[in-house]
Amino acid sequence: MDEKKLLEDNNQYYEELEIEKEKLQKANKKIVSLQKKVKILENAVDSHTELFNMIFIDSNFEIGGPLRKLQLQTFELLRFVVNVCEKYGYTYWLDYGTLVGAIRHNGFIPWDDEADISMLRDDYEEFIKVIEIEIDNYPQLKNVELRKGVGPLRNVTFKGKPAPCSQFVQVSPLANVDIHPIDYYETSPDDDNKLLKEYDSKEFIEYRQNLRDKIIEGNYSDFSQLAIEYGEKINITFDRTNFMGSPMDGTIRVPLHTSDIFPLKKCEFEGEQFNIPNNTIKYLNAHYKSNLMKIPKVIRNHSRVDLIKERIPEDELDDEFDKVIHDWKAVNLKI
Repeated sequence: MDEKKLLEDNNQYYEELEIEKEKLQKANKKIVSLQKKVKILENAVDSHTELFNMIFIDSNFEIGGPLRKLQLQTFELLRFVVNVCEKYGYTYWLDYGTLVGAIRHNGFIPWDDEADISMLRDDYEEFIKVIEIEIDNYPQLKNVELRKGVGPLRNVTFKGKPAPCSQFVQVSPLANVDIHPIDYYETSPDDDNKLLKEYDSKEFIEYRQNLRDKIIEGNYSDFSQLAIEYGEKINITFDRTNFMGSPMDGTIRVPLHTSDIFPLKKCEFEGEQFNIPNNTIKYLNAHYKSNLMKIPKVIRNHSRVDLIKERIPEDELDDEFDKVIHDWKAVNLKI
């Protein structure tokens, strides 16, 4: 090979290498700059989180305005649901954000705009029948209904039994209590660690979503048919066992031993006593992963106040809330 050509090629190689090296140095500087910006933003988020902890936990600051009125309306719906449970002897307990609010705030999470309870599957099946009868007993309860199931799973049934949770809804002003059935799981202490790993895996969550899609598509006529294909993976059974968890179509919660739920105990929520699981923190940690006694860095609600303001003029909102809350209080004194 021509030595001159070889030298030119070699020089060109080193020139290109220097150009790439310069690009890499600039990219590294940009990465360092972005890392500094991320750190600043993380510090800001941490600062805001600490501020929220100081306001809503250490100082026990209470929310006001339309959101608080909505919470008070939702509380009366919750009282009605619980009164029906106690009237008929059904087992219930506060759950999800409502349970977090009970142990952390003795009431609603400051930005929460709904309530959640869970029930034993058998009690749930009876409850969704009798509550509609109870609604009819009080004509002053207008625009109130039980919606069996939520989202695309509404009205899906197995052997005539709705698998999803139900919503007890006041249509206007919009408020609701979500009612979740809790199912038994066929598992044993020896299999428990394996089950825990499954429920924490992305693969298992995708599997559950695939199952929901097949249920929605109508691929199964009843629970037994589904159990034949998926029973080994889901482990859900209608028979009583020592493990309980979320239903097949519900949110992912690791099954717990029944002794973590029962015997139920009492906790204050908005000035009244309600049932909560026996081992409350362990129960909540089966669904939530963060420190539940601290405000999370990311918070959310369901934007119900915004929806209500779209339907009811703002200057009429207080009167509308007050009337509905008054009617609910009167009913809850009678039931």
